[in-house]
Amino acid sequence: MSIYQKKYLLKPSVTDYIQSHKPKKSKITQFYTKISLCYEVRYRAMDGRYFKTTKTGNQKERKHQVKEINKKSFEKAKRKKIGNVIHKDRYTLTISDQKYALDRYKKGLKPLYILEKSFKNSKKYQTFTLAKPLLKYIEKDVSENERYYNKYLALLGNPNEESYELYALFQDIQSHRIQEMHQLIFPEMNIADGIRLILYKHLIDLCEAEKRLKKDHRFDDLKDFYHILTEIKVLLHTFRRLFDKQSFQKLYQNIRMIQKSARITDYGNFFKDELTLLEAIFDEKQTLHFIKKLDETTEIKKQKFIKFLTTREYRIIVDQFQRLLKESKFIRTQYAQESSLGYIARRTISKKYQKICRIAKKYEKCYEKEGYKKITYDLNKLIILLNTFKSFYPPKHYKKFAKHAHKLQKILDAYLELHHDMKKLKFYIQDQSFNLQDQNRLLNHLKHYTKDQEKRLHQAIEKRTQKFTALGTNLLRF
Repeated sequence: MSIYQKKYLLKPSVTDYIQSHKPKKSKITQFYTKISLCYEVRYRAMDGRYFKTTKTGNQKERKHQVKEINKKSFEKAKRKKIGNVIHKDRYTLTISDQKYALDRYKKGLKPLYILEKSFKNSKKYQTFTLAKPLLKYIEKDVSENERYYNKYLALLGNPNEESYELYALFQDIQSHRIQEMHQLIFPEMNIADGIRLILYKHLIDLCEAEKRLKKDHRFDDLKDFYHILTEIKVLLHTFRRLFDKQSFQKLYQNIRMIQKSARITDYGNFFKDELTLLEAIFDEKQTLHFIKKLDETTEIKKQKFIKFLTTREYRIIVDQFQRLLKESKFIRTQYAQESSLGYIARRTISKKYQKICRIAKKYEKCYEKEGYKKITYDLNKLIILLNTFKSFYPPKHYKKFAKHAHKLQKILDAYLELHHDMKKLKFYIQDQSFNLQDQNRLLNHLKHYTKDQEKRLHQAIEKRTQKFTALGTNLLRF
């Protein structure tokens, strides 16, 4: 069942209305076990009955699936709750044949009053006007403000008092009670708190990848570690003004050093996918020797990096990062109070997108390696920022734009890797004991192969870049 909903923040004087009209009252206790962008699971106890509700969709239009459960199931689910339990009194009002729900929140959310009005179709939602007797109690319409929705009240407390406990959220992240970024951040959040929580979530994910890598020595875990570290590096640099300059610079240099060490390409697997090329220039024995040599080099680098993860030097860097995020003395309060997380995030993404468009326009008549490098550098940053703040955009527009951004990124990476990998193969050919005639034949074949691949990728990049720049305009107007 689809439900459209209006929400209003009420003045404390609404208690006068409650006392004079004595509407029907229900006591509600509720909590959440799953919270994400468009999906949540809520458990509610109301007047001696217990319900499990699954909600999907955005804040304006929600689909609800309600199932009545017993007290034992309710108490069992409570052990898996995310955030705090919400306690409130709900008053059912009927004014001018319209039904309203007035919630008076208790305990940690006191003195918060929210008025809700639900609709079964969008037409009634759009044409709705409040009953006149209620107008004098309205503080503001918060239908568009996610901070006043119950899931964020459970996670972050009373928005009027900015009473959410930052350090309790750090603990929830560390104990894995908060699994997704959407459970942590919302557009109206303080910029300093939002970025610190995001980076702390990445730090915990990095530590988990580190444990897996040291235990199993799998190349996939090394890739995960590298990608998480890259996201940390981008976010740290993008929001560097937030942190004490000296502390930031010291940590950032260390992060860059670790990232550089973790960038180990599995060349063996790459060239196994290019066997047609290898078989065209080498015999079977030479092909196997080439791949074996690459595998050995990759394994040596991987083991060296895993050994570094066990050192005291690495542990000091992790502790340094944790302190930067958790200790307020490293935060520059002037920047931290500049604006909301949503405003800064959208502005940063918009600027990054505009920069990519300028670079693409500059090189559109003559695409070359240098231009592709510049576009790739900023596109990788944009994708990380978009993925971090995707809950701030309409899902439909975000998914479409992100899809084309990733496709463009994939093609650009393929172009740059082509030059890097062919260069490696060229050095190998020159390093082996081929006679001059064979060496020239092999290098000539490699040159033609590279040229054909370049032509194919040029066409694909041009097409994808045009699509990407057009779609971004639609996304960033929100």
